[in-house]
Amino acid sequence: MFSGYEWSFMDVLGLLNIHYNPGKEEQEIYCPFCGGKRFGVNLKKGTGHCWHCGEAADSAGYYAASTGMTKRDARKDIVNRLHLSTASGELPKRIVFKE
Repeated sequence: MFSGYEWSFMDVLGLLNIHYNPGKEEQEIYCPFCGGKRFGVNLKKGTGHCWHCGEAADSAGYYAASTGMTKRDARKDIVNRLHLSTASGELPKRIVFKE
C-alpha cells in the first residue's frame, strides 16, 4: 500500500462503517473535521482532504478525527481491530539457521 501502513483507507472506512464505492479510486466522503460531505479521498494513495474546511489526513488521521483519538492511539486501535501482525506490540520471532 502506498500509505506506508499495513492497512488501506478502505479498511479504515470499513471499521468506521462508512460506505464507499470500491471501484472508484477517487471519491468524496464524510469529513470528520467539519461534518461536510466533501472530503476527497484517493483510496489508492490512502490520503485525502476536505474541499470545504481544507483539513487533510491519511487513513490513520481520518480514523483519529472520526473517533476522537490521538493519531498514535488510532494507529494502535486500527492494528488491533484488524488483527494485524503488530497488534500485540511484539516483534516477530527471529529464526536462526545453523549450518
